[in-house]
Amino acid sequence: MTQISIDMPDDIAQELYRRAPQPADRLRLVETIFREYFAGSGKATELELLNANAEELNREAEDVLAYQVYLEER
Repeated sequence: MTQISIDMPDDIAQELYRRAPQPADRLRLVETIFREYFAGSGKATELELLNANAEELNREAEDVLAYQVYLEER
């Protein structure tokens, strides 16, 4: 195992120490975060983003369409 040192903002470090008070807990938490990020969970495809937000996007589209006015052709 390789030992590394990282700098992070104080608020993030405080939250890390709060959620994982023991060094072994912190190691597991940080390792899990990196593994998930590197596995691609940190990057959502456009389709995943659309699907995850579909209901809200549909509500917004319906709201916009409610303001649409149809003009009569002359």
